Amino acid sequence: TGAVCRLQRAKGIIAVMLLRRIAPFALCLLAFVLAVPLLDARSLWGDEAFSVWASKQPLDSLLLGLDAQPPLYHVALKLARMLWGESVFALRYISVICGVLLTPIVYRAARTLAGSTPAVLAALIMALSPILTYYQQEARMYAIAALMTGGAMWMTARGVARGFGSSAVCTSRYKSWKPAGRASEPIALAAQGTFCPREQRRIPGRPERAVA
Repeated sequence: TGAVCRLQRAKGIIAVMLLRRIAPFALCLLAFVLAVPLLDARSLWGDEAFSVWASKQPLDSLLLGLDAQPPLYHVALKLARMLWGESVFALRYISVICGVLLTPIVYRAARTLAGSTPAVLAALIMALSPILTYYQQEARMYAIAALMTGGAMWMTARGVARGFGSSAVCTSRYKSWKPAGRASEPIALAAQGTFCPREQRRIPGRPERAVA
């Protein structure tokens, strides 16, 4: 009986390890496979053409606010053009990378909040998301914005899990950044998760537990 219990326990440990290690990579591959085959099936449209034009401008012009959007995507697209060329596939490929990277970030955030099994489900939903696949196939800033926001959410989840303030405190502080503009929101939320101080609402009898 003891040997059977040990064997079952070993199988459970192996299953958990496989779930934690293999599932994120498999879901990244799924997101990649869904986005790449039709990446250059349609030509660039107006906003994408503007992104390409903006990426061809001098770096200092981009950093000083050539476009109403933040300069990060256009700088990244400038680098991508230098590395991969000017084809439609190459111009959109950076969005594919951002979309693929978002899948494991969603997995880690969900794992921090709810455990491995819900994390796999959340990452699967993200990998299969039609809207994410659509934006992975555009030479626009949406995929990189989603990646930054997902990373900020993960950092916030880690901060709450480690006791650096309740989610209510972090959320209220995040909202206070919104007048600064849409461009600052991912940075603001990342700062909340990293530096949110220990301003916890206490539960009677459980002084160390933060209210999520």
